[in-house]
Amino acid sequence: MLRKIFFSILFSFCFSSFVHAAIDVITPKTVSVPNPLGHPTSIEKMVGNVITLVLPFLGSVALLMFVYGGFLWMVAGGSPERVAKGKQVFMWASIGLAIIFTAGMMVRLVFQGLNL
Repeated sequence: MLRKIFFSILFSFCFSSFVHAAIDVITPKTVSVPNPLGHPTSIEKMVGNVITLVLPFLGSVALLMFVYGGFLWMVAGGSPERVAKGKQVFMWASIGLAIIFTAGMMVRLVFQGLNL
């Protein structure tokens, strides 16, 4: 038992110098993550960048609502209440998508008007 401890300590001391030498040779690389909001110079620019990032996400949510409405309609089994619920989800998803597109156009129009 004592022999195993002695050789493990000896082994760790002998090879630790190789590890330190290898660490000195390898230079650490810095990793930089770009800011998704860019480098805003004003509050208005930052808010506009946030809105520009959120709008595609909302479009994806609208797509998921269309899929959900279609699923409800498909599994309705002829039940008029369930078919009506699926149609209602389609209607509200369409209204939401129209609002998302309108908001996107308004943000672009404001930015073009303010030259941001």
